Amino acid sequence: MSRNHRYPLSALLLLAALGTACSSDECGPIERDDPDPFLPRTSAENLLLNLKQAYNDRELAEYDSLLADEFTFVYKPDESTIEEYLDVTQELGIHAHIFGTQYVQELSVDFEIGSPTVDAGQTAPGDTVWTVLMTGVHLMLLGTTPDHPTVTESLELIDATQQFWFKKTGWTDPSSGLPILALVRWEDLGSTAGESNSRGSAPLTWGGIKDMFK
Repeated sequence: MSRNHRYPLSALLLLAALGTACSSDECGPIERDDPDPFLPRTSAENLLLNLKQAYNDRELAEYDSLLADEFTFVYKPDESTIEEYLDVTQELGIHAHIFGTQYVQELSVDFEIGSPTVDAGQTAPGDTVWTVLMTGVHLMLLGTTPDHPTVTESLELIDATQQFWFKKTGWTDPSSGLPILALVRWEDLGSTAGESNSRGSAPLTWGGIKDMFK
């Protein structure tokens, strides 16, 4: 059974209340009646703005809804002490720690979004893949980590760059009829600015922060 990554938390609660359930392969998107700060997942820009909202609101279900089943996070190439990539299960496990209250006291992120372009090298017939650069990333986190639960960490990532790849899912947005997109790949390209790391170790990256919350 596939993950229910296409549904907001309110929709899942509604299904539970009605006594019905279905996998993400059996059900399409569900409309929400409550005011929703998250945008329709019909463009790469909207997905990245939803990623920002999910981080700042610490909404794991909404973050989950952005990721394709085949999602891969790729660490910065020169981070030789860290494994090469994360799959979707590892990514969500890490963010359960980052978004939860057990470890993290404060969390915020901001960034700029470039224009999407078709990645011809990743695109197959009938399966277009778009890529987008995220620049000027400013990520701040204050809290403890699973491996240092009694030590408060102050982490700040400054002016980092990330690259994302998106493709269409099998669903359409009920309001606009436009195809819903999902995030299939995220590569950490690192930072050219100063990074702050209270451990005083190697320069901080988004992947390095994720690695602290495994």
